[in-house]
This record gives sequence, C-alpha cells and structure tokens, in this order.
Amino acid sequence: MKDFKRDGYILVKNVLSSKEIKNILCVIDKIWEKHHSNNSDDYLHMFDFFNKDKIFIKLFDNKKILPLILGLLGWNIYVFHSHLDINIPINRDNPPKLAWHRDNSRMNYDFRNGKYPLIAIKAGYWLSDVSKGGRGNLYVVPGSHRGDIIMGKNIRNDKLPRGVVPIKAKSGDVVLFDSRIWHTRSNNFSEFTRKVIFIGYAYRWLRPRDDAKILPNLLKNANNNQKQLLNRNIGSDAYVPEENISLKKLYLRLYGKK
Repeated sequence: MKDFKRDGYILVKNVLSSKEIKNILCVIDKIWEKHHSNNSDDYLHMFDFFNKDKIFIKLFDNKKILPLILGLLGWNIYVFHSHLDINIPINRDNPPKLAWHRDNSRMNYDFRNGKYPLIAIKAGYWLSDVSKGGRGNLYVVPGSHRGDIIMGKNIRNDKLPRGVVPIKAKSGDVVLFDSRIWHTRSNNFSEFTRKVIFIGYAYRWLRPRDDAKILPNLLKNANNNQKQLLNRNIGSDAYVPEENISLKKLYLRLYGKK
C-alpha cells in the first residue's frame, strides 16, 4: 500500500494461472478475429467486452486483486469503466507520438488546479508478455498523481519525460495504478500482439466512464460481490449504502473498520 500511495502504481505478479491465461486468450482471440475480419484497424479498444463471455466476470473480483482495491478505496465501489485492448506490432519507421494523459477526463479540469483525492483505480490484466521493452508497455511517471504536473500530449517518442518507468509485466501479472497518474501506452515494435484488459474501480456515486451496458444474463450466475461491482443501476444508495452491501462484509473481514 505504501508503494502505491507513493508512486501511484504497483505491479502484482502471478495473479492468473497458466490455465486461466490460456482460457481467457482463447476467448480474446475469437473476439479479435471477428473484429479484424470486419475492420482494417490494427488495434481494438472495446468497452463492452465483458458481455462477450462470462469468463471475464471472474476478473472483476479476483481474490488477489479485490482486497487491494478495497484497502485503497474502501467498500462503496463498483466498476465504472473497463476495456479490452489489442495492438498488433507496428513499423519503427514512422511510429505515432505517445498520448500522455491522466484518466477521468473532465475531473482533471473541473477540480481546481487539477488536484483532487483518489477516487478511481485501474487494474491492468496482462495477457501478453511485456516483460521486455518495445512491446506496447504501459509508461507511467511515478509520483505524478500527487501534484499538478503538466505534460504535452505530443511528447516525442525519443525524448521521454524525466523519471518515466515502463511497466514490464509477464502474462498473468496485474498492474494497479491511480487514475490520476500520468501514463501512456507505448508503441509495440515487437513480433508479439499486445493483449491487456483494464478494469476501473471507483466510488459508486461516480458516474460510469463508458456507456457499456450490463446484459441481464451476465449477472444470472454472478456472486454478490460481482453483482455489486457490475451493477450500474444505482440510486441514492450510492450515497447512503444499505447495511448489507456485499463488499462491506468482505472489507470488514479483511480490515476490521468502517
């Protein structure tokens, strides 16, 4: 927790087993094949991927990741944003500029001077191996979540900002990062296709970041924690939660405080 609060991110290793990785990749590859056959895009950025197969639901309340999220945000949370990203290798000759940004869009402007407390965390589940550079690694600027740092969106690829760290994760690792941290996807110059799932957790009183709909049959066999995380039909109980809210019980068991 100290490393996360100081740097704005942590890398959690070996979260998914080789069997889990294989099964998830099998589904992702089918999604990509269908998408790529109908589009000329060399990438995929899909918000509603979790409706494609129930296998993704287990990621939302992963036993190694959810306790960390609860420890940082508390129990009155849900999944307000998620996306599946696939990026095929590109040519080194004319790569696009890196798009540095902080998540949460308007919050970075609506809050005075861009300074506001932690309200959202993203978990990046790596399905491809980015343990070496040049594979579409996530770049982060440690500590940039704690101050009003300004970075241009068109920073040249060969002149990275001071202190930049490439996340070098193996398949099955998960990176947790503060949504306020400056970050960007780097270019994939390898022979591997980049595959990663990002799941954003936030307080239930925050509006969803994307418009992806949760289909009813998706929650048919979901457990109570998954139902809380995926429920977007939230009313005033987002501000005054019910006593029997699912994740509160887990939080109290883990941390013993309200």
